[in-house]
Amino acid sequence: MPDPENRGRFRRFLLFLLGLALLPAIIAAVLAVGDLLPALFIASPPFVAPEPFAFAMGYALWTVLFLVLPPYARMYVWGHELTHALWGLLTGSKIGKIKVGKDGGYVNLTNPGIFTTLAPYFVPFYLVVVLLLRLLAGFFWEMGPYAPFWLGLMGMAYGFHVTYTVRSLAERQPDIREFGHVISYVLILLINVLVFGYGLAALTRATLPEYHGALAEHGLRIYSRLATETVQGLRALQGAQRRAASE
Repeated sequence: MPDPENRGRFRRFLLFLLGLALLPAIIAAVLAVGDLLPALFIASPPFVAPEPFAFAMGYALWTVLFLVLPPYARMYVWGHELTHALWGLLTGSKIGKIKVGKDGGYVNLTNPGIFTTLAPYFVPFYLVVVLLLRLLAGFFWEMGPYAPFWLGLMGMAYGFHVTYTVRSLAERQPDIREFGHVISYVLILLINVLVFGYGLAALTRATLPEYHGALAEHGLRIYSRLATETVQGLRALQGAQRRAASE
C-alpha cells in the first residue's frame, strides 16, 4: 500500500506543476480584461458609463472607510467561513461545527477539495448577498430609479472582498498551506481576474462572447508561443549535447 505521506507529497508536486502551467493563463486573463476596458468609456462627462461609474464610486467609498475605520474582522470571518460551508455543501461535503471569532474562525467539513478550501478568496460573498437582495427586491418594487444605489452597494461589497482578501493573504493562512502556495495563489489570482472580467462585461456594453473570444485568443497565442519556444529550446539543447559528444 502506498505511503500516505509520499502520496501527499506527490499530490502537492503535481499541484505545484499545475500552478506553474496556469501562470500564463493569468496573463491571458489580464489581457482579455484589458480588451474590455474601452467599453467603460463614453464621449460625454464623466466619460465613464453610468453603471461602472456608480460601481466604482461604491468601491472608492468602501476603500476610504477601510482606511479610516476600525477593521470589520468578524464580518469578514463570517463571510469567509460561510463561503467554505456553502461551497462544501454544493460539492458534497458534510458541514459540521462553524465557529467565528474576531480573530478568526473555522468550519468542520468532510473531504474539502481545493476549490472549497480557496473559495473565500475568490468568491465575493457579500457581493453575492447584495445581488440576491437586489433580485428579491425586484419582485416587489421597480428597481430602475434605484440602480445607482444598488450598483454603489455592489461596489462597496466588492471592495470589501478585495481589501479583506488582500489583508487576509498578507497573514499566514492554513488554507494556502493545505494544497501548496503556488497553486493556491495562482488559482486565487486567476479566478479573481476572471470574475473581474465578467463584472466588466455585465456593467458595460462589452459582451460575454467578446470576453470569451479574447480569453481564447490570448490563451491560445501565449500557450502556442510557449510550446514553440520550449520545442526550440529542447532542440537546441539536444544539438549542443550532440556537438559536445562528438568533440
